[in-house]
Amino acid sequence: MIVDLKLCNRTGLVIELVSHWLDEKDDN
Repeated sequence: MIVDLKLCNRTGLVIELVSHWLDEKDDN
């Protein structure tokens, strides 16, 4: 269960980073 929680947090972080990166690309 702890491993699943870590995986979810890792996935959420990646999605957040990708979303931010896409926003930056849209600005340019």
